[in-house]
Amino acid sequence: MKLKELNASGAWVFLTEDELLMVSNALNEVCNGLDVPEFATRMGGEREEALSLLKNISSLYDKIAKHDEGTQAK
Repeated sequence: MKLKELNASGAWVFLTEDELLMVSNALNEVCNGLDVPEFATRMGGEREEALSLLKNISSLYDKIAKHDEGTQAK
């Protein structure tokens, strides 16, 4: 992961495909594989927010993977 920009609104970071997959897998486990007491307190957000983030990250990963498949086929 590389930090590209940091400001009051948040951080812009660059994640490799492998790092994006790791984050997706970790979110999936937290959201679907574990029963986390006090989810919002421990995770910093509601389960629904984490599920939404998981959906977005998974979608990004899928786009990257499809792009890689298309690039390798040429």
